[in-house]
Amino acid sequence: MKKIMVSLFVVFSCIFFINSTSYAAELFVLGNANLREGPSTEYAILGSAYPGQKLYGSKVPDKDWYKLDNGLYITALVISEQSQATETESVSNNIATNYVVVNIDNQYVALKNEFGETIVDGPCVSGNASTSPTPRGTYYIYFKSMNQYLMNNSFVKYWMPFNGGIGLHDADGWRYEYGGGIYQYAGSHGCVNLPEWLAECIYNNVVAGTKVIVE
Repeated sequence: MKKIMVSLFVVFSCIFFINSTSYAAELFVLGNANLREGPSTEYAILGSAYPGQKLYGSKVPDKDWYKLDNGLYITALVISEQSQATETESVSNNIATNYVVVNIDNQYVALKNEFGETIVDGPCVSGNASTSPTPRGTYYIYFKSMNQYLMNNSFVKYWMPFNGGIGLHDADGWRYEYGGGIYQYAGSHGCVNLPEWLAECIYNNVVAGTKVIVE
């Protein structure tokens, strides 16, 4: 009997360990939000979050709120949740090490692997040079989603935001040409417009957290 009890204890301990360590939630913030003391707007504001910030936490049952690892709460309305990959998944999934380069001056986008080798590249149209240029810098894709309506009710098949409301997406619905000097007089509102074939290829080879270098 004693051996049976010990065995059961070990089994249940292992089950508990697996369940408690197999899942973690990466939370990508999509808009400005307050961090509160509890899961309601009635609680005091103790901090703030900004677009593009990465947080960690879990969904509050039956509420549109997340409890963060620091004990504060944030509304689910500005959160995109991604399952954090285990170490084994990250190692075996080569696309996790890919990165994207957006070259403003030459108006092209390249998807590269961890060794800097180009997987695919092609022309783009970035933000209008005079009114809404795409900011240069290093960013990370918040999440990716398909069949989205963006600014001015523009429909895109592949959406990959990386800097606030700025992201990579297809634009064949309203553009017929890419590259060259188009961005200087008919650029976007800041997003990087791509031919659908290029957007699809990049979409299928990046993950949430993929680095985007705008140079």
